[in-house]
Amino acid sequence: SSVLVRELPPLPGPPHVNDLVVSPAGWGAMLTNKRVRAFDVATGATLADLTPAAEANLQALAVTPDGQRLVTRSEAGFEMWSTKDWTAVELPGSVDLDFPFGAKMGVDPLGRWLVTTTAAGNVQLFELDGLRPGPILFAGEGFSFAFRPDGAQLAVGGLDATLRIWNLETMSEVARLEGHEAAVYTVAYSPDGKRLVSAGEDGLVRIWDGETYDAIVSLSGHKGYVYCASFSPDGTELVTTGGDGTVRLWGERTLAERKAANRDFGEAVRRSRPTSDEDG
Repeated sequence: SSVLVRELPPLPGPPHVNDLVVSPAGWGAMLTNKRVRAFDVATGATLADLTPAAEANLQALAVTPDGQRLVTRSEAGFEMWSTKDWTAVELPGSVDLDFPFGAKMGVDPLGRWLVTTTAAGNVQLFELDGLRPGPILFAGEGFSFAFRPDGAQLAVGGLDATLRIWNLETMSEVARLEGHEAAVYTVAYSPDGKRLVSAGEDGLVRIWDGETYDAIVSLSGHKGYVYCASFSPDGTELVTTGGDGTVRLWGERTLAERKAANRDFGEAVRRSRPTSDEDG
C-alpha cells in the first residue's frame, strides 16, 4: 500500500496545477497559470517562486537532463531559468507559434533538443541552446512523443493512429507503425530502450520491440481511451490509466500470457518504412 508522505502548500492564484516535473538533481517544479514554484523533493521546502515575464497563461515545464535549466512555455512562447540561482536566462528572440493548453513538451536525454507540440498539430524541435526553432518532424497530426533513452530516436504518436520513429541524427523517419484504430495519446520507452508502448483512443495498449519495431503484444482491459502509459524503473512492469478512471498495472507474467494469447497480433498490425514522393 502507499501512504501520503508530504503535501506541498498551494501557489497563489488559481488552485489547479498545470504541470509538474522532478529533476535528477533532487528538486521539483510545479506550474499554475501564472506562477512556477521550485521545491526540494526530500523536504518539500520552497526553493524559489518564479514569475515569468510573459503575461500569457503558463502551460508546461521541462527540465534538462543535468537539472541545471528549467524551461517554461506559455501561450506567448518559452522562458528559461538557471537552477543555480533561479534567474531568467536571456534568449535570443521570441518564438512565434501557437501553443494550445495541454500541449506536451520535453528535453532529449542528451540535452540537445527541446520538443513540443503546437496548435497546428506539429511536433517541432528547438535547439536547447537558445531555443532556436529546429525541424518539424510531424506536421498536422502529431500529439504524443517519447525520446529513446539513448537520445538517438524520437517516437511520435499521431492523431492519424500511427506511431512514427524518427532518427535524430539524420532527422529522417525510419519506421511507421500501424495498428491503432484511433489517435495515439501516449508513447513511452522502457528504461533500456528495448520496448516501446503506445496507447490511445481505441483503448488498447500496444507494445513494440524498440529495436526492430515488431509488434510484441496487445493489452486490453480499459473501457475507453488510455491517456497515459509508463514503464517501471526496472522495466518489468507497465502502468496505464485512462478515461474509465482506472489505473492498471501489467507485469511480466501478464505480458507473457497476453503475448501467448495474441500470437496473431503481429499479423494484425503493419510495420513500414516511409516512402519518398519519388517512390509514389
